[in-house]
Amino acid sequence: MANRKIDKDPTASPARPASVFRSSPQQVACTELGAHWDVVDVVLLATDMPRVKVKVGSESAMLFSEPLAQACAALRDALAAGQIAGQVRVTPRPPFELRSLRTAGLIGSSPAIVQGRGIVTGAPLYAADVRLPRMLYGRVLRAPASVEGQTRPLRWKLDAARAVPGFVALGEIASWGRPPSPVDGLRLGRGIACGTYKDTSHAAAVADVAVDARGRVRVTRLWCVHDCGIVINPDQVRAQCEGNLVWSLGMVLTDNLPTAVGHVTAQSFGDAPIPRMTDVPAITVDLIQSDRPPQGAGETAMVAGPGAIANAIRAATGQRTTRFPVRAEDLRA
Repeated sequence: MANRKIDKDPTASPARPASVFRSSPQQVACTELGAHWDVVDVVLLATDMPRVKVKVGSESAMLFSEPLAQACAALRDALAAGQIAGQVRVTPRPPFELRSLRTAGLIGSSPAIVQGRGIVTGAPLYAADVRLPRMLYGRVLRAPASVEGQTRPLRWKLDAARAVPGFVALGEIASWGRPPSPVDGLRLGRGIACGTYKDTSHAAAVADVAVDARGRVRVTRLWCVHDCGIVINPDQVRAQCEGNLVWSLGMVLTDNLPTAVGHVTAQSFGDAPIPRMTDVPAITVDLIQSDRPPQGAGETAMVAGPGAIANAIRAATGQRTTRFPVRAEDLRA
């Protein structure tokens, strides 16, 4: 059982998910209520409300679509019965009775992102923007680490730390876990990988790469097939997949944060490069049509993208990569 409040003006009854990702919940609410897009508003939960489970990007649709649909279906029935105030008790109904768990109308379409213009113009206030009186800041210090083994600091220079203006305390954690033929002098390869994300969503990726004689790798094409149950907003899911695949490029080819004497030495993106627009190949994303309830789509393609690129490099060079990012000197012809 759950409770939902009906405002006195039923055309202004808001759906209230605890997230800034508002388009998909609004699609669910409008579909279930049978309401026009312009009369449903999605409002963030106030931080002083009783403790509730927050929405997490990759789990938002999976965890909240059906509960929101159940609440809106109960609200729809109450309004149809003439109730315009008070609380409505939600009695869960079978998922197949919910309008928003079927691909039709707003479900499976891509309306304009509710908060899109605000995001690109810098309007929202994020946690990193908040400054409170007496706020403290922390810094994570690690011993030099490698993929070959775990390391930990031998000792801390507490006197030097205490000399830093504003120093409060030092806390220590005991250990740190950690097929084509050559063309024009290029070695070409295709790789494939697949995986399951959080036991709910599935992705497969294919990558084509070209490796020159000096060992420099360029990814020339990426494909991804993604299954996350019913897709509420295809454009947003495709955008997540595309972002995951660009992230995969960085993980395999460029993500390397330089350190020295236990400190990060990078001063700019020139020292710790990320993929540029010119590094991004043509990307094709296919979404599997499914009648499963909505599942997570936040980082699903990451279970397949890096593996596909690494496998393509092996197909091109015969060298199996054992560390990321790959090093050109290890791939020279």
